[in-house]
Amino acid sequence: MKTGWFKNVLESAQIRINVPDNSEHADEQVYWLADFWAIAEAAVHESTESGQNGYHVYFATTLVLIYEQTNSKEDISKCCSKIHGFIKSTYPDMAPTFGNLLSTKQDIYTDTENLLNRRISKLITPRHNAFWSSFYNSSQIFIDLYLFRLYCFTEVDSVISEYLRNQKDELSFIILCMIAAAANANKKLELQEVKLFNLFLGHTFLSEERKKAANQFLENGSNLNQIDLSEFDSWAVRKFLLELAMATTWSDGVLDKDEENFIVELARKLKLTDKDVDSSFVRVESFLLVHNKNEFKVIEGYLSSRVKQILIAHKQEIIRSFKSDSKLRTSLKQASIQSLNKTAKAQLSQAVMNQLQSLPVFRGIRFQDMNWTYEKLLKILPKDVVRSVMH
Repeated sequence: MKTGWFKNVLESAQIRINVPDNSEHADEQVYWLADFWAIAEAAVHESTESGQNGYHVYFATTLVLIYEQTNSKEDISKCCSKIHGFIKSTYPDMAPTFGNLLSTKQDIYTDTENLLNRRISKLITPRHNAFWSSFYNSSQIFIDLYLFRLYCFTEVDSVISEYLRNQKDELSFIILCMIAAAANANKKLELQEVKLFNLFLGHTFLSEERKKAANQFLENGSNLNQIDLSEFDSWAVRKFLLELAMATTWSDGVLDKDEENFIVELARKLKLTDKDVDSSFVRVESFLLVHNKNEFKVIEGYLSSRVKQILIAHKQEIIRSFKSDSKLRTSLKQASIQSLNKTAKAQLSQAVMNQLQSLPVFRGIRFQDMNWTYEKLLKILPKDVVRSVMH
């Protein structure tokens, strides 16, 4: 990894990450920046130098974007100092020892870059774990972004630093307990669920006492009523915990009725809406469909059914969206009166997916990566949508 990469991130006006406009919640940006879709793209290539470079840049860029939300980026040294202070305060074990400070004098950019390198090194996991480790990495980045946002809003002192460290430990512990509860949702532990739990457990900064408590939570089949979420009223935290639980229930390649009921109960406890649950299920299952080919047919069956129900509920919105695209309307009319060749079908399915992608309920879903054919999309769309769009 070449030195100087972090200063390039700070100085670049071109590095941007897509964050939807018109956010409904104050900390929604954190949720979108800790996107397991984007993080997985780096994780699956993490054994290559370019993959690690991309991962470093993504993490640093998200921190900069959080800083920009509350501060001007005109003075990049202030942004750099903020990130430097945050990592040192929240992860004191990563800061250089006093002896190292005496032996090497470094500028603030190099020092911060080294801290970021140390933080990223904690997230790099073996390539054979790349798929599920992307969920782990996503949760770790989420914790960092969530806490960094709080850090940017406060005047930093020793009390705040201690508070952030406590919040880091508490959130890490709750994440472990959430995975444990989801793994026990159907009253039996599957090997893949235990592996996922151990992946998280082995890379946290928790004390041995808390790791032991989390292990007992997993082994004893503990339930949601034993998880105290009162300290976190953040929408981003609650939504993230829901998706982590969903991923856990799917980790063995099966989603049974007990697990679905568990998700419903969890959403109620987290005070999330049906819309939140629907969008999270589609986000997690679409990710699994693209990145986990072992259970493709099972996952696609659930996902197709779920998307179809959402489309029925948002039928009028879809019709308005389709009608606003004159080219799409023309293509749908042509498809209704003549057979389309392979290229035309592919173009039409792409146009349909682009319009679905624009609906708020599907924000952050990557339909394009699922390679759904036109025939597949016709089965999912409500029957009268195409007819209504053409008239």
